[in-house]
Amino acid sequence: MVLAAVGKNGTGKDFFLEYVAKTYGFPMISIGDVVRELATADGLELTRDNLHATSKKYMTANGQTFFPELIVKKIKESDSPNFLVSGIRPPSDIEIFKNQGPIKEATLVPLVFPLLAGAGAFTTLLSLRSEYAPVNIVVALILNMVWVYVVLKLTDRIERFLGKGGIYVIRKFFGIILLAISARLFTANLTLLIEQFQKAQ
Repeated sequence: MVLAAVGKNGTGKDFFLEYVAKTYGFPMISIGDVVRELATADGLELTRDNLHATSKKYMTANGQTFFPELIVKKIKESDSPNFLVSGIRPPSDIEIFKNQGPIKEATLVPLVFPLLAGAGAFTTLLSLRSEYAPVNIVVALILNMVWVYVVLKLTDRIERFLGKGGIYVIRKFFGIILLAISARLFTANLTLLIEQFQKAQ
């Protein structure tokens, strides 16, 4: 298993991976580690500018996928069945691990998602509060949690039943529904805001 944490700066990627490494004893490697090794081999001081120059030098000479390919090589040469990877940036890096890694499968879970989902959930609840009774919102929230739990428990069966094409179609379909709901909530609350502003004048 290769576990990579992906997210923006400051979202706790390395903290999360270090916790997993310490708890389960998994080895950990990052693109930054590889860059530092190369810079040291070139006799450079490990400053920010030198590390950036080293990264640019090797990518220019070997292509943009040089570092993820090098990490994949190191993982294959290792005796450990599990590995933690930090420093994954563009989607092309994920494809390298998916197509060339020890396991021909990759799952991307950005650590920033919970931050966005939490804030988005609270914002949605506050918006719904202006239109629906609290009991209706609570019941809908509980039903939604139950439905999400069931789907997560049956993920493998659903994936086998629908196939990749079916999942893609459903994802696009519900994406349109979510967009329509978002637009409705925005316009409804914007109308209320304008009315309250006019009354205040």
